[in-house]
Amino acid sequence: MKKQIRWFSKFVSLITVIAVFSCVFSDFKISAQKKKPKSVAAQKIYWYVDYTVTVKGSGEKTGTDGDSTIRWSIDRTYSAVMKLNSSFDIGNQEVMKKMNSQQIMEAMKTKRYTTFRYLPSKPNDDMPLRVTIDDAINVITKERGEGDSFENTTVLKNWVADETFNVLNGATLITDNKLLTYNVWLPIVFLDSKMIMRSQTKIDRSAYGYGDAPTHEETPVEETKVRFSTFGLPNVEGLINDSAVIEHKPDRPFPPNFFTAWEYDSGDKIPDKPLIAGVPDSKTNVKVRVRYRFSKTPFY
Repeated sequence: MKKQIRWFSKFVSLITVIAVFSCVFSDFKISAQKKKPKSVAAQKIYWYVDYTVTVKGSGEKTGTDGDSTIRWSIDRTYSAVMKLNSSFDIGNQEVMKKMNSQQIMEAMKTKRYTTFRYLPSKPNDDMPLRVTIDDAINVITKERGEGDSFENTTVLKNWVADETFNVLNGATLITDNKLLTYNVWLPIVFLDSKMIMRSQTKIDRSAYGYGDAPTHEETPVEETKVRFSTFGLPNVEGLINDSAVIEHKPDRPFPPNFFTAWEYDSGDKIPDKPLIAGVPDSKTNVKVRVRYRFSKTPFY
């Protein structure tokens, strides 16, 4: 009987140890499960887009009297790389405005239109746009004195920037899956950022005719900050409107390899009006070029 009791005591002890071990292991397992980080689904990217807009030109205009000359140059580049991470069965606003409710429902049912766009997953997500600007205007005024005396005044202004900041809205690709056409909405819209404007005046005079005035003098370079919106994109018919948006008019047909990777190059275009008031050549001598690429896989 004593042997049975001792055996039973050992059995109970063993069961107790097993039970305690099981509880500890169970608690450890539960704790480990709690600490294990949850897997986060990878963000779906429908398209990658890389786009660049350049505005370049230069020229010189002399007044009819020959006593004033304007020399100017324009060099601006806007570029961005974005990811389109959302998809909607809807067309652009202009198209939808022309449709009644039944047509809209039918288009959505048949998935005629698809809009791909970047939507930030959290506030202040980056949609970086890089802007470089190097514009200059020199105004030269010649004043003739008695005999061969003269005084030439040159006012120089130079706008410079090399900044990267977020645009207000993401890039958009809109397709018409019935007509097999597409359009884009690529923003060049700045936040309230500012660039540097440098200004200086130089004067050259003859050695006689102006008393003790030096033959050459120049003021210190002054720097002030001006808004980027001072230099919005020039409008180009059928391509750029509202000084900020690349958008085709009319829609373009699907290019080859549309569903994998493709690109567009506008070539050199002329803006709708002069970029400098009173200088006609600042329209005809300026070239605006838009280039973009779409791809299902990253560019870099």
